[in-house]
Amino acid sequence: VQLRLSTQIALRHSEETLKDALQERTRISRDLHDRVLQSLFAVGLMMTAAKDAVANQHIGDGLNHVDQAVVQCDAAISEIRQFISGLPVVPDHEEDFEVALGKLIRTMEWPESTSFEAVVESDAAQSLSHAQGLQLLNIAREALRNCLQHACATQGKIALRRENGSFHFEIEDNGIGLGSSRQPSQGQGLRNMLSRAEGLDGTLTISSPHGQGTRLSVVIPNQAVPHVS
Repeated sequence: VQLRLSTQIALRHSEETLKDALQERTRISRDLHDRVLQSLFAVGLMMTAAKDAVANQHIGDGLNHVDQAVVQCDAAISEIRQFISGLPVVPDHEEDFEVALGKLIRTMEWPESTSFEAVVESDAAQSLSHAQGLQLLNIAREALRNCLQHACATQGKIALRRENGSFHFEIEDNGIGLGSSRQPSQGQGLRNMLSRAEGLDGTLTISSPHGQGTRLSVVIPNQAVPHVS
């Protein structure tokens, strides 16, 4: 009896250890996709902009884009080193969500061909917890990349407001849309956004008729207790 009990305890411990390892693997995979790959995508945008500027004899603008690419590349290298060392990635959202969102938009915009507007209610932004703001920024980062890389959008808007006891975070663009067959559960990026929304005890919906742009909406409770790392 004692041996059977010890075996059951050891088995339960092994199952818990495996579960923790799988959860950590999922977190690392999600963060690598949403942060590091997005940073490298932004570097690509800036280098393309630099190439176009130089080709048009706008040397000053080209050098400026190269400088921005270097900064973004250094940030990506720092994040990769943190992943390798097993350290948590330092979040880009500390106190002011609106400022962090503005920086993200400027990083992901394709110079002279895309324009994204941030419409953020100050009261709502200040009421976000640190974890809520971080996850919404990660969702916005993935959505912006989709706007540029897949939807071919030239204009968009990101809005945050508080209504009926919930935060409403919406991202719209004028791109080609994903079509009715593309659901939030399909694709790594879409799955990551859905996971982050659910981690905030919220919901994520996407409306994207072909040729009519995309509208992504995240609704989370005002008093939600985020448990996404």
